[in-house]
Parts: sequence; C-alpha cells; structure tokens
Amino acid sequence: MTRVFVRRLRLGAAFVLLAYLILHFSNHALGLVSLEAMEAGRWWFLALWRSIPGTLALYGAITVHGLLALWLLYDRRTLRMPPWEATQYAIGLALPALLVVHVVSTRIAWWRFGVDDPYHRIVFGLSLQSPEFGARQTLTLVLAWLHACIGVHYWLRFRSWYPRTLPWLFAVALLLPTLALLGFVAAGREVAALARTPGWTEAMLRAAHAAGPAEAARLLAIRRGFLDTYLIALVVVFIARGGRRLLERRRSIRIAYPNGRVVITPGGFTILEASRLAGIPEAAARRVGCASWADSKGCRRRGRPSGACWRGSARPPT
Repeated sequence: MTRVFVRRLRLGAAFVLLAYLILHFSNHALGLVSLEAMEAGRWWFLALWRSIPGTLALYGAITVHGLLALWLLYDRRTLRMPPWEATQYAIGLALPALLVVHVVSTRIAWWRFGVDDPYHRIVFGLSLQSPEFGARQTLTLVLAWLHACIGVHYWLRFRSWYPRTLPWLFAVALLLPTLALLGFVAAGREVAALARTPGWTEAMLRAAHAAGPAEAARLLAIRRGFLDTYLIALVVVFIARGGRRLLERRRSIRIAYPNGRVVITPGGFTILEASRLAGIPEAAARRVGCASWADSKGCRRRGRPSGACWRGSARPPT
C-alpha cells in the first residue's frame, strides 16, 4: 500500500466518524429542550447507526482508521513532527483507551446482554452514580472533537475558498460541542429532579434491563481485554520501528544541504524525514545534491546526472 492510498482510505474512515460525532453532539444538544427531546432524537440516531449498514460503516471506519493510524505510526521514519501533528497523534492514540468504557457500557452491553441505553440511564449514571466517569467522558468528547477539527483544518488549509469560510467553520466547531455539553448538563438536572421521586430510579433501571453483577463482570473483562490488546499493539509498533531502525542504520546515506551541512540518515528516508530527524527546517520537497555513491548511482539508473537527486514528495524534475 502506498502512503497516498493509506491516507485517503484513512480520510474516508475519518469522514464517517466525523458524521457520527456531529450527529451525537446534535443529539446531546437537544437536552437544552428537554430530556424527552433527547430521547426522540436518539430514536433517529439509533435507527441510522444501529442498522446493519450503519453498524458496518461505523465499526468498519473505527477499525480502518485505527489500524491505519498504527500503520502510519510504524511507517514514519522519524517521530519529529510539527506541534499540530504531534497533538493530533497523541490525542488519536489516547482516544481508544478513553472511549472503551463508554462503548462497552452502551453498544457492547446492548449487543451482548440486551441492556438498553436510553438517555435517562446514561445521564443518571454519568451525572449521579459516577460523576468521575462523567468528567472523563466530557474530556473524551472534547478531545475527540479537537482531533477531528485538527484533521479537517490541515486537510482544507490549501483550498482557495477555505480562508473565506474559516470564521464560519470555527464558529460551528466552537458552538456544537458547547451546546452538546450544555444539553447534557441540562439533562442531568432534569434526571436529578426525577431521581428524587420515590421508586423512579428502580423503575428506570428495570425498564432499561440494567446489567447485573454477572453481566457487569463480563463487560469489565471485555474492557480489560481490549485495553490489553491495544497496549500490546502499540508496543509491537514501537518494537518494529526499533528493529527497522537498526536494519536501516546498516545502509545509511549522507545528504548535503546548500548551506554546507551534511546529514547522515538511514536509507529510505525522504528529504523531509531526514531534515526533521536532524532538526533542519525543510519544505515538503527540495532538490539537493547527491552526497553518497548510493544516491549518485540511483540518479544514473533513473537517467539523471549525478548530483540531481529529488527525494521529496513532489515529482522529480524532468
């Protein structure tokens, strides 16, 4: 798979996840109207995302986006990157561990044990039963939205029309999660008032078929299994990077820059990757002179004179 194909496939999966996030936030925002409005919106939300096509699209996108993120992490020749890219990577790697609790207690609990997840139960659990989980879920939603916004911004930043629409997009990016969080807070107040009614909590949990001790233990095992698997996957990626680095050091090359500086870098690096590794500011593609017999030999094989290597992401000069 080429890097361009991988990034396009990952971008397509990201669009599906962004659509899910926008609809999820919109549903939360209905809490500013009433708890019943949230439940009505949830019916349409689940009709889409718990249908067979919606399930395949959502979990296919999660799988593709996650696996390709690990592949791109392995494929990077250096972990030196601009701050925005490092922020997006860090958030993206943290999100699976943060999201697993909510996903297991809602979607997986519904799928495996028939536990319903109406807003009454979710808001009750996150606001009254376990407010620490509610705080973590709030942080998770903010980080997921920030991760998405960074990706959208750096995907669109070279479009000619983007600067004109940026203020409007920024307003939407700021208002949507704010309204969603305010809607959830308003729903929490409504649930707190209902919970003071004698018998309401027990009746609500009974109607939602809340998980018993045995089901809760199995859900905890599922959550821990996912976290262990994810941690192992991350460790494997970094071990593979280290092994590749050792192999590449055995065939390193020298790159000469116009200012006279020479950098020794493992073979297979692009000029951008080599420059980032050495801490040299560099454009995405730059023409540099050959600094090793390997480079000059490669130039001659491609029909170009020695000293005319082009190892960036742009096309070579003709």
